[in-house]
Amino acid sequence: MTNEIETMVEIDATDEEKEAIYQRLLKRNLVRRETGLPPLDLKASYARQVRKLEDQRYHSAIEPHLAAAYESYPGDAGITARLKQHADVISHAESLAGIPEHQKRPVSFVEFMKLYTSGRLPLVPLKRT
Repeated sequence: MTNEIETMVEIDATDEEKEAIYQRLLKRNLVRRETGLPPLDLKASYARQVRKLEDQRYHSAIEPHLAAAYESYPGDAGITARLKQHADVISHAESLAGIPEHQKRPVSFVEFMKLYTSGRLPLVPLKRT
């Protein structure tokens, strides 16, 4: 039995980061008002920028673990089998990255299909029958 210490990765934006995002948006709105442009939708812009920051952290955390996770979960041919494999891989990579349970994300079928149809889903060995 190994004594591995699981390091938790914090994905959520801190209060200070959220405040900085909000202040930048207020400054942008001031510049827009001074130049005669319509104001930004602060609520939507704020939510989008916080989500973007958290998405970047999430993907940076799991990225180093994806290749090894795909090797650990061989797949079968077909969309449904590849979707299951992809979900297993993401879940495994999240665990390896130390992402807390409340910050783990469900696999999006739409995002999976974008990867699948674009050829960006990793080619992996198929299960041997």
